[in-house]
Amino acid sequence: MRSLRIRQVLQVTGLSRMTIYRLETAGRFPRRRQLSGNSVAWLESEIVTWAKARPVAQLCESPQNSSHLTSTGQRPLST
Repeated sequence: MRSLRIRQVLQVTGLSRMTIYRLETAGRFPRRRQLSGNSVAWLESEIVTWAKARPVAQLCESPQNSSHLTSTGQRPLST
């Protein structure tokens, strides 16, 4: 059972600190655990399970616009 500190949770989820706290307060994000008086962490297994349950956004590109995308799916920089 591995514990993740806030910076690791931010990296894994891609969310901001405030969003994590709002979701946690609303009961829509795993609860943090108190490690000591000034230290908290989240269980890695709970964060991974939460992340896997999140819906994945689908890109809606029209076929004529997709030819202008690079191999990474981004538009090239204009010069």
